[in-house]
Amino acid sequence: MATFDAVLQRFEACVKRLEQIEGTVRAAQSSAPAAPALHGKSAGPVTPASPSSAAYAAYFDAHVQPFLSTCTQIGGDIEKIGRIAATAFEFVGTAVAAASQCTKPSDADLREFVEPLSKAIQEAHALQDNRSKAYNHQAGFAEALPALFWIAAPEKPQTHVQNAVEASTFYLNKVLTSASDEANKQFVKQIRNALNELKTYIKTNHPTGLSWSSSGKSIKQFSSGSAPAAPPCAPPPPAPAAPAPAAPASSSTTAPTLTGMAAVFAQINKGGDITKGLSKVTNDMKSKNRSPEERSGLVSDVPKKAAAPSRQQSKGSAATKPPSITHNQGKWFIENYVNAGVVELPAGEVQLNHTVYIYKCEGSTIKIGARVKAICMDNCKKSALIFGDVVSTVEIVNCQSVEVGTTGSAPSIAIDKTHGCQLVLSEECVKRDPSIVTSNISEVNIRVPGPTEKSDPVEIPVPEQFITKISGNRGDYKLNTQQVSHG
Repeated sequence: MATFDAVLQRFEACVKRLEQIEGTVRAAQSSAPAAPALHGKSAGPVTPASPSSAAYAAYFDAHVQPFLSTCTQIGGDIEKIGRIAATAFEFVGTAVAAASQCTKPSDADLREFVEPLSKAIQEAHALQDNRSKAYNHQAGFAEALPALFWIAAPEKPQTHVQNAVEASTFYLNKVLTSASDEANKQFVKQIRNALNELKTYIKTNHPTGLSWSSSGKSIKQFSSGSAPAAPPCAPPPPAPAAPAPAAPASSSTTAPTLTGMAAVFAQINKGGDITKGLSKVTNDMKSKNRSPEERSGLVSDVPKKAAAPSRQQSKGSAATKPPSITHNQGKWFIENYVNAGVVELPAGEVQLNHTVYIYKCEGSTIKIGARVKAICMDNCKKSALIFGDVVSTVEIVNCQSVEVGTTGSAPSIAIDKTHGCQLVLSEECVKRDPSIVTSNISEVNIRVPGPTEKSDPVEIPVPEQFITKISGNRGDYKLNTQQVSHG
């Protein structure tokens, strides 16, 4: 039944798309004047779809729609992911159409225009629930969806998409590892395919960023007047009927409230019903059944000591520090970013002799594009670090469920007291034979490029268990430690 619903949904989407194309062609060929729009503005002729819009529509049908159908097929929390994805990807199509008709907007107008996409990404992050069985699906999708912000990227939109692909890899790989059915595997394959094909679409149609018209209208005009003309306004609803005249006061409606002695006599006249509202006195409440100390009537005047707050309460009540990026004497501090999406150091201000310290970030992607001396990632959770070239070393300390990837190279990488780390190395980094030092770790994997450019990356787990044997004679003992091999 779920498969039938998925096929039916895809069929309906195709029919809807064909109807939209048919309506556009007819409107472009028609010479009849357009109906007047609301507020006295002329709607103007319908603009035929541009080549980039047509290409995006084809991309959507071929690569996004299968992913949406899979979300519907799985259902539950995954279906919510599909609804957010549909809204976000469809808005990108709207942005592509706007770019073909409008001149390049100012930064403020562009931020206002892409607000629906920002809200969709916020909804994706808010959807994450670590108590849900679909948490890895939710987290992977939340890391992947910012790829659609390529429409607002000033340059290198393909790189922007690739960063989101890498940021989502950690959680999507967990989905593949734990997937027990084909539908969940397809979820991962299809979202990755959608993003990879999006890079191909961008490379063909918008290689240097979203292509805006050189002689078009304002983006605000597109937002308000480019939609199909609204039907004529319906006549206003009839005025509400006048309120009925107030009924004359009657002695039989509400009894007057009694006060003073009249109220006392009214209570007496209730007879036996007067005790119905009283609480029953149980045996333990009676004075004769209490202890002599309680019957004495003496009340101690020693005040009770206020209970001291527990350590957990005092710890939890500490104010959360605001996120910040600061620079002091050649050292950059990136601190306290929580679910902040992509956080990037200011371009042009980072120098080769600078170091970067990343502290207490959660659910965020830290991007360092410039070449730096060293990087330290400390006490971070469920975050990603993407960097270019590092002269000295990269340190990962006290972290949980993080992903660290390089697009350049680093001679030395140290991982200490970390549980859950995906280390993604570029081909350039692997060729330079980096030193990777680990201590007190678990669930650490290293991903390296496959044998060919089209091959999938190869994932290698870092050993966690060792066996140590003592050899030699008394006074000259030696330890021989080797990795534990299973099977």
